[in-house]
Amino acid sequence: MMNRIPLAFSAIFTCFIAFSQGGVNCPEMAPICTDVGLNFTANADGDEASTLDPGNNYDCLIGQPNPTWYYFQIATDGNIEMELAASFDIDFAIWGPFSSLSVAQAACGSLGNQTPPDPSNGNLVDCSFSVAAVENPVITGAITGEVYVMLITNYAGVVQNITLTQTGGTGSTDCDIVINPPCSISAINTTVSGCDFITNNYSVTGTIETTNPPTSGDLVVEDCDGNTSVIASAPFNATSFPFTISNLSANGSACTLQAYFTSETTCSQTINYVSPACINNCPAYENQASSPAEACGNQQYFLEVQNTGCDGVVNFEVIGDYGTFPTEISWSITSNLTGNIVASGAGTSAGGTFAVTVGPLDPNIEGSIFNLEVEDAWGDGFSGGGYIQVESTDGSTVFAGPIEGDFGTEANQYFNSGIIVSSSTISVTTPSGTVTSNIANCADHSVPITLENNNYCTPTVVDLPWSITCDLTGDLIASGTHTVTVYPQVPTSASDLVSIDWNSTTCSWEVTPQNDCGVLDLGVLYSISPDPMSLGPSCADGTEEFTVTYLGFTNGPDCCSTGGPLTPATYTNSQGTIDFITQTAYGGTNNAAYGTISPSGVGGNSTSLTINVSGSGYCYPNVPVDPTVFPPDPEPDVYYVDIYVDGVQIAIYGPLNDPPGSFNYSFSHADLLAAGVTYNQNSTIEVYVLPNQFYYSGPPIINTTYVPGADCNTLAAGEWSASNFSIDVNATYEQLVPSPANCTFIVSEPYTCCVTNSITALPPANENVECLLDVPAADINSVTNIVSDCPTVVAFISDVSDGNTCPEIITRTYSVSDDCGNSVEVTQTITINDVTPPTASNPAGLIVECIDDVPTPDISVVNDAADNCTAVPTVSFVEDLSDGNTCPEIITRTYSVTDDCGNAINVTQTITINDITPPTASNPANINIPLAPVPAPDITVVTDAADNCTLSPIVAFVEDQSDGGDCPEVITRTYSVTDDCGNETLVTQLIIIGGGLVPSPTVIANGPICEGEDAVFTIDGLGDAVVTYDIGNGPETLTLIGGTGDVTVPSVNSDVTITLSNISDGSCSSMIEISETIVVNPLSLPTFAGFGPYCLNETPDVLPILSVEGYSGTWNPPSIDASTSGIGIYTFTPDPGQCTQSTTLDISIQSLITPSFIQIEPLCLNAMDPGLPTLSQDGISGIWSPSAINTSAVGVSTYTFTPDAGQCAEVLNMDIEIFPLPEVSLNDQLINCITNTSGAQIGMAGVVGNTYSWSPLAGITNPTISDPIATPSTTTLYTLTVTDVNGCTADGTVNVTVDDVPPNVGITNNTGTTTLSCTQLEISITATGADIYSWDNGLGNISSPSITSPGIYTVTGTGPNGCQSNAQIEIIQDNGVDLLLVLGQSEICSGETVEISMNSATATDFNWTVIQNGVTGASDGSVINTESGATVSQELTLDGSVNGTVDYVVEPLLSGCVGSAQTVTVTVLSPETPQFSQLGPFCLNDVAGVLPSSSMEGILGSWTPPTITTNTAGLSTYNFSPNPGQCAVSQNMDIVVNDLPIVSFSGDSLLGCAPHSVVLSSPNDVCTWTISNGIILEGNQVTLNLTNPGCYDVTLEVDENGCTNSLTMPNYLCVQEDPIANFTVSPDVFTDNDVLVSFTNLSSGASSFLWDFGDGNTSTYINPTNLYENTDEGALITLTAISEFGCTDQAQLIIEYDEQEVFYIPNTFTPDGDNFNQMFTPVFYSGFDPYNFEMLIFNRWGEIVFETHNAETGWDGTYGVNGTKAMDGTYSWKITYKNPKTDQRKVISGHVTLLR
Repeated sequence: MMNRIPLAFSAIFTCFIAFSQGGVNCPEMAPICTDVGLNFTANADGDEASTLDPGNNYDCLIGQPNPTWYYFQIATDGNIEMELAASFDIDFAIWGPFSSLSVAQAACGSLGNQTPPDPSNGNLVDCSFSVAAVENPVITGAITGEVYVMLITNYAGVVQNITLTQTGGTGSTDCDIVINPPCSISAINTTVSGCDFITNNYSVTGTIETTNPPTSGDLVVEDCDGNTSVIASAPFNATSFPFTISNLSANGSACTLQAYFTSETTCSQTINYVSPACINNCPAYENQASSPAEACGNQQYFLEVQNTGCDGVVNFEVIGDYGTFPTEISWSITSNLTGNIVASGAGTSAGGTFAVTVGPLDPNIEGSIFNLEVEDAWGDGFSGGGYIQVESTDGSTVFAGPIEGDFGTEANQYFNSGIIVSSSTISVTTPSGTVTSNIANCADHSVPITLENNNYCTPTVVDLPWSITCDLTGDLIASGTHTVTVYPQVPTSASDLVSIDWNSTTCSWEVTPQNDCGVLDLGVLYSISPDPMSLGPSCADGTEEFTVTYLGFTNGPDCCSTGGPLTPATYTNSQGTIDFITQTAYGGTNNAAYGTISPSGVGGNSTSLTINVSGSGYCYPNVPVDPTVFPPDPEPDVYYVDIYVDGVQIAIYGPLNDPPGSFNYSFSHADLLAAGVTYNQNSTIEVYVLPNQFYYSGPPIINTTYVPGADCNTLAAGEWSASNFSIDVNATYEQLVPSPANCTFIVSEPYTCCVTNSITALPPANENVECLLDVPAADINSVTNIVSDCPTVVAFISDVSDGNTCPEIITRTYSVSDDCGNSVEVTQTITINDVTPPTASNPAGLIVECIDDVPTPDISVVNDAADNCTAVPTVSFVEDLSDGNTCPEIITRTYSVTDDCGNAINVTQTITINDITPPTASNPANINIPLAPVPAPDITVVTDAADNCTLSPIVAFVEDQSDGGDCPEVITRTYSVTDDCGNETLVTQLIIIGGGLVPSPTVIANGPICEGEDAVFTIDGLGDAVVTYDIGNGPETLTLIGGTGDVTVPSVNSDVTITLSNISDGSCSSMIEISETIVVNPLSLPTFAGFGPYCLNETPDVLPILSVEGYSGTWNPPSIDASTSGIGIYTFTPDPGQCTQSTTLDISIQSLITPSFIQIEPLCLNAMDPGLPTLSQDGISGIWSPSAINTSAVGVSTYTFTPDAGQCAEVLNMDIEIFPLPEVSLNDQLINCITNTSGAQIGMAGVVGNTYSWSPLAGITNPTISDPIATPSTTTLYTLTVTDVNGCTADGTVNVTVDDVPPNVGITNNTGTTTLSCTQLEISITATGADIYSWDNGLGNISSPSITSPGIYTVTGTGPNGCQSNAQIEIIQDNGVDLLLVLGQSEICSGETVEISMNSATATDFNWTVIQNGVTGASDGSVINTESGATVSQELTLDGSVNGTVDYVVEPLLSGCVGSAQTVTVTVLSPETPQFSQLGPFCLNDVAGVLPSSSMEGILGSWTPPTITTNTAGLSTYNFSPNPGQCAVSQNMDIVVNDLPIVSFSGDSLLGCAPHSVVLSSPNDVCTWTISNGIILEGNQVTLNLTNPGCYDVTLEVDENGCTNSLTMPNYLCVQEDPIANFTVSPDVFTDNDVLVSFTNLSSGASSFLWDFGDGNTSTYINPTNLYENTDEGALITLTAISEFGCTDQAQLIIEYDEQEVFYIPNTFTPDGDNFNQMFTPVFYSGFDPYNFEMLIFNRWGEIVFETHNAETGWDGTYGVNGTKAMDGTYSWKITYKNPKTDQRKVISGHVTLLR
């Protein structure tokens, strides 16, 4: 084989199929058979196979132009030897074997060598890439059934025939696949969705590509869950079938998807993929709330639950377009956390867009920070178009990119995709209802709850069950119950706690606790000052002022300090760091510098914020491991700065370059809000700095590593460093905090005194003011001449306005009262009237250029309007007045200022309009003409004239000025552009005459022409110009006489092309490239639209004189003859000159036929017309006469069919018969309770052969006979339909009337009462509504009987239709003796007496009987009624301990006539023992609370002693006695009072420097330490670390037996403040040796000092000096400041050595060979690094003519590899060098003159 360079041909050939053309793409491979062979015409202009089918390995075929794909199937085992032949170079490759065609097509994307061979994939069998036109493919050891793939390429790129024949071997191929190609599934294209977190499922969508599907069965897909889905069923009319499979289990497992045809299961295809995994993105929370266990009643309380984990998912999408050269591009996404590649891809087809969905990913594994890396194999990026970017899956946010354009070999971008995590909902059950709160981003739940305790002196305990659910899944993720002791609400007034009232009878104060407060709470939970009990009586009326203070619970929360409204509190905090450590980022290893600012811990959310991130001295020298193998990189790698706040990427800067190697970025509060971040006390700032590359490319490969604080000159391969990094934060925070509530109340209570005389007083004098604010405040001292017997009080009562304005009159009222209740009112009149106008200044004048620039009137320009009374006077626009001038024009604008009382002034503003800006316009395009004359001036060439004010500036011609030249002559044409104010701008246009290119000629061809004609090219151009042309015989010339000339090619038989290459006018010539082709058409055959066939004797069409192609000519015969049936031949002879030849037409004349119709069957009278067919069975159309069938008359009618013209058919007749209808005769019927009681017979006598149908069916015994029985429930109209033997039908109706409604029987009470009594002995009644009546109970058949005994009486009535109904009446017996029973108590205690009073207005006596249940003492009896009634009084006692009852049944009697009895029930109760919750134990002097006045059963009573005493330790017994009437016994309670513990403690070190550590110890067991700085510690021995200076109080609280006691030691611990070390030096930079440096000490708080000068010298002076003898390396100075207590602080400062940069650069050199000043060589004496040097020399066009990296190498004035001498002139130079001490890269530039 030999290497070749493919050639590109610009000619385009037309390809045509000679025998059998294969597929251009691999999946479209065509079947072939070596027995038959192959002969096809190959393409010559196709793409490479690697472009059409990227991804394959084409083995030996380095180039694969014009591909054709085939396959064959082995029919007989053995070798197959073939010959592949063509005229020019062809190549081939064969792969196999494959088990089936589908498997072979599936391998199209990965063809290539496989080791070992895989029957399901195939490997290379034979391949040839040679210059030969004949190839000899061989398949060795072929086995029956195997499939092989052959690629044939037409490398020559010419249209040629290629043949394939079998030349040897015992094997053979199956030719049946050519005739009947086998079924195959060439590809399954799939898209796998992400996980649906609701269903935990996913779906697969795609298409199945098939060829030659079977003719039966189904196409099915079997998924990896084993389910099959039918995608399509036979017949299969398409080759591509879309499908969707849903509800697949998203478990992250490997899956196989198979498609196959059920009727041909070997026709199948399989793909493998990995199913997505549903990652739980629900957060996790604690099962215990972190809130305190105590709360204040009716105040906001937060139930807080902290999160323990933030499970979530990461999703994003990579989209792009691989551009024109897709195979160059590849990309990958790398996790910053693990370095794993989570997605990657490479280019496919040119211009092919793609979208790759990445995720869901688990951020706990892969993080949320990723790096997009795009690589280009050719190093020119997207130079051919295209882009790649990363965005959110909904397309709303672009995370990275787009990366586009020429980015070179590699481009990186880092991005934060963000975590998608479900929000969660907490549900808290409170006593007042359920509270829910939703929160996202895994934030802690903090639910505000108001816990009610409407007591004022009694705490309550509340359980708060809570649960947290994941909003996405609804799953429970945390739950618990939080118990809170809710202390009483803060009182709003003294009356909530206590009332203080004056008792005028006892002349003393009474104190009464209110609500749940008791007497014992006084002095414990609240106090009163002064003590009301200490105040005596008063003889005069007055008011005593008491102060009631709510003290709250000693051991509970301070609810008064938090009971007020929430108010904002502001905190300010500053933080900073310069500590940046080595960190791994974006998949590298220790490649980044990492700095962080931890949360401040105070303040809530920020209201203002400044974050500064800076760095300098970036250094990445790219030091090679072996400079001989891999030289140093002169361009250090760029770097990035990546900044995060709370895990959100705020900004990423880069690529940044070195130099400058420094950066400074600042962010504000608004910047963070725009990024979706709220900075608060818990926020964290993270900064990464890292080079772009993750490794040093070697060799060998070295990972990029950050070395903090390293010297750039000492860095090894792959290492980088920087001088410094810093992060500084200044924040102001604000949060809402509870404010204190008022817990001290002033109570003013009156007390009485003796009666006094009336009071007299004089009111204040009346006043007049202008403004409401001038109204004087009420002054009780203005009331004078007060006369009273008692001390008086003057009070302001009210100001009452008359409601008017300007003026307004206010009546002010005062009252004067004394202590005895006497009072008098006095009034004062105040008149308010504003008479002063407002004030305002004239607004500042305006100067504008255009009338459109004049602002609209704006009252806000009057910005100092003021008035003595009106807060904001009204400013209004009045008018604009112009002076009528222009340029300038002055407008006077007037505003008015008015106050509320109508006082007004005017102010004016001057607006000057003067346009001083000239118009704008671009210079017109230059004109190039070969010869004069010059075109006339044309102002329209100035197309973009514009002005700031003038709509259309005026364009005018100014002048033409010639430069006097010749060939070319340049004329400068000037136009002016002027606006309305005379401002002018000039533009110029150059007219260049001659000296340029000779104008190109034009070519006109006489084509297209016919074979054998002359081809003529006419060339037009500049007169007498000479044109060089070529028509295929070599260059020739033609002179354009008069500007034109012809080139003639005689008698051509193929296309002729002329190419023009040069034109000359005698002095100038131009290279041109103009081609024109004359197409030579071969003689063609004319075609015509078809004629006929025609019917016999029909008038035929006229033969056309033009063919379809437009050829004209004549016919023989000249017209069509239709008089005889048969075929006629007609010949067309074309007219001359049309490139065509004669042709013939065959025209048919057909005989007439008789149309055929299906006979229309007989119809019934008045039936619907079925319609006469307009098209016969043999397809003949026509019309009928008559056109419609008449069914209104009985009999037979004839209808005639006449065919439409042009159908070669005859006229036809059809007879149609109409039948009569059957007869229907019916009679109506009646059904009632007498007639037709079993139903009515309806209908008529039946006729043999007829059928019958009744409707409706309800109540019909048989709906198919002529006379059924009807039994409808209501009157019904029945319809009978009769059908006779001819199928004709007729209808009739019969009405069946149903009268079965019974009579409305009723009973009239003639007596007016239904009650028989001792006086009413008989009741008369009458039955109504019927004709006949029948009574029960022996009353007979009369309508009006009489009743003498109680009972229920029923009458039955019969109506005229024989129907019956009933009615009833009830008669009762009541002898009219009334009875009123009153039971004294329905429940009594055992042994008590029951009292029952009996009263009646009519009874003479009472009888009673008793029923006892578990009770004794009750008995029957009787008593005579009196005016006051009678009483039953009996003592009842229980038989046992269970409650019992007694029923008393009482009857009233009236002289033996017994009235209605009544019953009362008495319950006898067993005495109850009261039960109480045990109180105590209490601590000594505790507030013990109140003994309950009610037991757990609700028994009320009193205690002895009445209150709990805690001032003595020990056990006391308290006795409870129930109040009378409660059926209860007494009960005792023992209560314990414990002693308080004794508190003591000590510290091991009470004084020290910051930070100071002290151990506090106590002999007590349960200890809580509280330090005055807020620190709280637990334990009997604790260690306390104090960092801030100052003295601290220490409080120890101990707990023993549930009792607490505390001890506070003020200022117990003291921490001394550290001194502050600080100093300055002079000088601060070394520039030479032997430098004397002076040190100025700026320290504070120190008493002694220690200096270390960094050169071995030290000092203890305050302000010392030091002589530095060696300064090359600089010096580090350390000052230690020491306080009098031994506390220290240090400060350090570096004095650096600054080597001076000294150099000389000449401005001229003369390389003339005289040995003097031959080289341009800059001379550097000091201050530069000779290994970091570059000098570039540029010519006047910016081209580099010389470059050196050696400072000792100068420029000798030559350029290029051959040392060509540069021309004399001025050249630019640019020198880049680095200072070796500061590591600063510098660039200088200038000019040098070369003279020879």
